[in-house]
Amino acid sequence: MAVTNERSAFIRDLKKKEKELAEVSKESVGGGFMSDEELIETLQLGADAKKQFVTKVSRVRYGTDKNKNQYFAFNFTISQGEHAGLTVSQFIGLGGKTKADRQKGMKRLCGLFQRLDYDTTEWKPTELVVNCVEAADEMTANKPGVRLSLGTWGDANDRLNIDVVGMVSESSASPSKSEVAPTKASVKLEGYKDLGVKADDGDDDAESELVEEAESRDIDTDDYESWTDLGEALDKLQADAEDKEDSEDSDYSEYVGYEATFNSEETGEMTVTANAYDEDTGLFTVVDEDDNEYECEFSDLDFNEEE
Repeated sequence: MAVTNERSAFIRDLKKKEKELAEVSKESVGGGFMSDEELIETLQLGADAKKQFVTKVSRVRYGTDKNKNQYFAFNFTISQGEHAGLTVSQFIGLGGKTKADRQKGMKRLCGLFQRLDYDTTEWKPTELVVNCVEAADEMTANKPGVRLSLGTWGDANDRLNIDVVGMVSESSASPSKSEVAPTKASVKLEGYKDLGVKADDGDDDAESELVEEAESRDIDTDDYESWTDLGEALDKLQADAEDKEDSEDSDYSEYVGYEATFNSEETGEMTVTANAYDEDTGLFTVVDEDDNEYECEFSDLDFNEEE
């Protein structure tokens, strides 16, 4: 596997802590957690209402946040049932001011790797970091099937508890032909602005998610006064990208020659004919019965039948 500059730098920086982290890498530990009230509500989870889901590892990310702390984040995408396509994330930070804090993160990380079929107890202490990164890259490439148990914890049952139950075969993890494709709303339940609000309230997981997204877009987080401001900017970029994608996927030129109803504050409701469509601007040129021309968007027209 090729070693990228980013990957090489991550390994180099984390290896500086490898000796202390390796002391706990052979211990078996419990599962991690993440906070997402919308996810809990959508999946109808509770402390006494745990549910199991067949998922696939869609991606295992690793990086360094703005405080120069390394982290790993595991994305599991539900592959079957009505919630197919929805992704939950397990974030594990390896930072902390004390050795005990950093080792706590490594215990969680190795415990998760163990439940994902990697025997970290056999990893050499001097190869711990490289093995973690290689395992992450391998899972991102192979996307193994994983059965997850999801529930809640916390005084208000507002935190998602994720446990890996075991691995599943490739055929079991694949969606059946009868599965309905997820909507964009079900896949992305939380906007970046919401993450920004959480980050401003001290949520480290939300902060790390924002940092990673900003870095992927070459955005300097220091250019924003708050995490909420950054989140709003990311939401706008995401919306613009989706609008562009939708526009590129739609070929409205086939409506040229059709009669439609056009309604605007300036003209009122009237019957027009679509004379031309500009793919670059996404605008129609339409004419009324008196050959007056107007420019409008597809959403401004209610097409009836071809002339």
